Amino acid sequence: MVAIKKSIDNKVESISGTLLVIGDLHTSPKYKGTHIDYAMSSIKVLELVRGLLQKHKIKNEGISLMLLGDTFGVNERNFNDEFYLNEVGRWYKQFNEICDNHVYSVRGNHDMGEYTTFDFAKDAGWIRNPKYVDMTDTSGRRICRMHIVNYGHEHDELDLLSDGQNVVFGHNDYAIPGVTPTYGGKEGNSTRGDRVLLSELDNFIGVSLVVSGHIHTPLMRNDAMATLSDGSSVQLLIPGSPSRVAEKIDTCYDVVFTSSQGKIDFTSEPIKLWPVEEEFIPNELTEEQANYVEDLQKRDADIKEILSAVIEGRLGEQYNNLTQIDKIPGFSQEVRKEAKERYLKYASAPES
Repeated sequence: MVAIKKSIDNKVESISGTLLVIGDLHTSPKYKGTHIDYAMSSIKVLELVRGLLQKHKIKNEGISLMLLGDTFGVNERNFNDEFYLNEVGRWYKQFNEICDNHVYSVRGNHDMGEYTTFDFAKDAGWIRNPKYVDMTDTSGRRICRMHIVNYGHEHDELDLLSDGQNVVFGHNDYAIPGVTPTYGGKEGNSTRGDRVLLSELDNFIGVSLVVSGHIHTPLMRNDAMATLSDGSSVQLLIPGSPSRVAEKIDTCYDVVFTSSQGKIDFTSEPIKLWPVEEEFIPNELTEEQANYVEDLQKRDADIKEILSAVIEGRLGEQYNNLTQIDKIPGFSQEVRKEAKERYLKYASAPES
């Protein structure tokens, strides 16, 4: 049995020129939902990202890419499809050629697990996931620190840049009461239990801007501000997801950072997506029904992933099969319980 070891985070790096920021890609060969062909749409989104990189590189000397998490998969954490994995790898090779290997990603909740496609992508050199990236001016002076705050690490201390600006790229339901959307579509109605009040993050004191994935519906308002305990303000931007897993939106946004006169400026432009009627099956379920179906699909995918890990013995022989189910990270106790029930039914089934 070969023990699987995750790659450690990449070393801290610096960039110059322009940084393009894009929301959740959710690239997936498996997900269907109410899409006509989600797998092919995922490739169209990667083509869209390449076009944005080329556009901004023409205008500027150098370009880097920051992805805001949930980069791979929707209901699955591993593609388990070699052909599709190879196809996606071709696109990331192009991204890295355009960006001179400066392609970064936050780790989202869908990127977590024992050894996910996200981990594979790190090991393969498609993406990097350092603690932070420093942006420099033309003289090489550090003028902004871009902190990469992975899902579940919102309360970790930040290594702030004292002489310059600090920006956080995150992946969570960063909430400003009365302002921000959540999974449920209304402030305070998150059904996933991962809402984080931005005003309570004292470790973000000194940060001027948070740009977050996780919430797929864009929130790009100048007045989306939270007041921290020291009286300082931090702005929140949610550019939205171009993958439109379940959201019937026509537009999401990019965020583009450039250095100017010794400081960092950012701009944002709408990303016009192809029409909703070309992406989704017509006359499908209501939004409430679609969300219910998606939850069931995710639950079933999680259980299948747990059982696959157990049956293949990925955690080694030091745990029995039922104990392995408790050791696999990233799943709720409810899902683990159902996985155990399904495993026992599988194990006791007579051989045909």
